[in-house]
Amino acid sequence: MGELSCSELNATIIDIDDISDEVFFEGGVRAGSNVDGALGHLIDVGRLLAELEGDGKLDRAVDRLEDAWIDEDWNGYSFALDDIADRLDYFYDRDC
Repeated sequence: MGELSCSELNATIIDIDDISDEVFFEGGVRAGSNVDGALGHLIDVGRLLAELEGDGKLDRAVDRLEDAWIDEDWNGYSFALDDIADRLDYFYDRDC
C-alpha cells in the first residue's frame, strides 16, 4: 500500500467517528469488535501517511494513540484521535 485514495482516506476519517463513539459510550474499545479492527486500520493508515508526507506530528499522534490504547488511557486516546483526525482532515481538504 504505497498510496491512499480519497475514498480510503474518507473511510478512515469515518472510522475515527465510530471509534470515538465506542470509547465515549462503552468506556473503551472491546477487543475483537469491529471498532477494534478499525483502530488497527487507522494506525496503519496513520503510519503510511506520516511516512509518505514526512509528517512528524501525525507520527507522534499515532504513537500516542497506540500507547493510550494499550494503557487503556481513554483521555489520552481521545486527544490522540483528535490530533489524527485534524491531520487526516487536512490531507483530505488539500488533496480531495
